[in-house]
Amino acid sequence: MSKSALNTYTGLLERAAPVGGFVHPALALAFGYVHVRLGELRGCTLHYDSGLYEVRFSTDYLRYDMYVDLARGDVPGCITEPAGA
Repeated sequence: MSKSALNTYTGLLERAAPVGGFVHPALALAFGYVHVRLGELRGCTLHYDSGLYEVRFSTDYLRYDMYVDLARGDVPGCITEPAGA
């Protein structure tokens, strides 16, 4: 992993993880992509299939359905909808 990718990953973990806690790298990348902190979550699931992680989570205001490619460090898909929908 290049130094810049490692710095980005470390920064995402610091924003997403509770003090001293661990957050799966796919979750950290997803949370960083939409600027959500761990404390804002109301529910979260993580599934892996065909090289992508599907990350589903919600906050008080929105529900997120995201696809995360850890090999590339990319979020190729992100859908949001109001939490009440």
